[in-house]
Order: sequence, then structure tokens, then C-alpha cells
Amino acid sequence: MKRIDPALVRMTVARLCREANCRIRPDIQAALRRGSRRQRSALGRELYALLNDTVAIARKRDIPICQDTGYPVVFADIGPDVFVDAALKKAIIDGVKSGYCAGNLRASIVAPFKRDHPDVIPPVVHFDFVNKKGLTLTVLPKGFGSENKTALKLFKPTASFEAIAEFVVSSAKNAGASACPPFFIGIGIGGTADYALLLSKKALLKKFGSRPQDSNERKLTDTIIRKLGTVPFGIAGLSGAPVCLGVNIVTAPTHIAGLPVGVSISCWVMRSASKTILK
Repeated sequence: MKRIDPALVRMTVARLCREANCRIRPDIQAALRRGSRRQRSALGRELYALLNDTVAIARKRDIPICQDTGYPVVFADIGPDVFVDAALKKAIIDGVKSGYCAGNLRASIVAPFKRDHPDVIPPVVHFDFVNKKGLTLTVLPKGFGSENKTALKLFKPTASFEAIAEFVVSSAKNAGASACPPFFIGIGIGGTADYALLLSKKALLKKFGSRPQDSNERKLTDTIIRKLGTVPFGIAGLSGAPVCLGVNIVTAPTHIAGLPVGVSISCWVMRSASKTILK
């Protein structure tokens, strides 16, 4: 088995923190271009142009796309060929500290009640053991304008696709302009309440714009997108669709008595970066 090199993990996480904050994924860039073409108002198209200019400037100057550099959420997917111990978590935390400090990324993490002396750590770290070789590290800097709009509903197991879609649409409506639309929406279905919300964040990491392979997921996705088309605001809260540029769903088995549905909303700056090491 391959042993973790803490220095390599620190270096990789540090780079991913800066990359995720200063560059957006190709699928997100493509979605912004599609959104601009669908925007009906001249002011909306002008705002889309400003968003694209912001992305280009951030990439060229290696500076954050947004002043809110998010709460760093790190996913560590551990393959069967990798040996891990407690050193992995420490290396991830040290990497976040190094990346945020070296990149001059804003310190936004405070104690829940005192709320003084902001720091850049600790990150939220999720470990998973997967059937894929190597160690894959993913950094999701979650801005809190949109994180504050996270939603959860425990449906009855008989809930229809229409009812689930209505919940997702109401979540987008409630998010409003303060969550910086146009949105990217991740939906987690199944597990327990807490796990559904974790799945919704994992859904944000999937490539936007691809069709689900599962027929039920396709049907639900189509229903949600159709209903999102009725939301009367889009970029910066202006009229003229779309309010959402992408919907992804991740599912898991759940209990016979329930159907948890979690919704994670991302603002237009849908940021994540990933790297597989120890291949």
C-alpha cells in the first residue's frame, strides 16, 4: 500500500485552495456563457459580461473571484491502495492554512458565539473510502451568502417528483438576490437528514450540463428545471431568466419510512478544484 506523504498533501491542498478561489471550472464557465445567451434583458446581458470579465481578471492576476473566499470544505476520497492515519487530517488542515495565507484569501472562520479573531481554519473535512486508486483531494470554498440558503425537508416516502421539485424551487425563491444568482443547485436525496445535506454538497462537485444516466434522476431533474423557469428573477435579482444555470442530483439508499431531500445552493461563483495524488 502507498503511504501518505504529509508534505505532498499540504502542498496539494494549498494549491487547490488558491486554484478554487481564483479560477472556475470549465463547466461553470460554459454555463455562464449559456446563461448570457438566454438572458432577455440588455442590462442582464451587460451584467453577465461583467461576471465573465471578473473571471478573466481573477485568472490573469491570480486573485480571488469573490471577496468571500468561503468556508473551505475538503473532500478526501481514499482508494484501496492508500494507507492513511491521523496525519492525513493534520496535513489537510495545514494545507488549507498555507494556501489561504499565501494566497491572501480572506479569513472568515470565527467561534460561533464570540465571533472574534477570524481565522482560515479549521476546514470541514469529509473522508470517504472509494473503489478508485489513489487519494483524491477536492476543495470546495463555500461562500455563505448562498450557504445560508441551504434547505432540508424530510418528505414522506410517497412524495411525488412534483412535490420535490416544488421544494427545490421554493428554496431558490427564498434564496433571492442575496445569494447572488444565477445559481447552481446541488440536491441530495436519501440517507438520513445530515447525509442528504452532505450529498447535496457532493452534487455541486459533479460536472454541470451532463444528463443523469438514471431515468428517475433525469425525470426529476427535468421537472425541477421546468419549474425553475417560472421563477421571476435571475442575475442580480433582475427579471429575465434564468435563475439557475445547473442542477445536479446525488442519491443514496434511505429508510422505508422517509425521504430526506437536501438542497445546497451555490452563487454564480461555483468554485471547486480537485487533484488525485498517489496514483
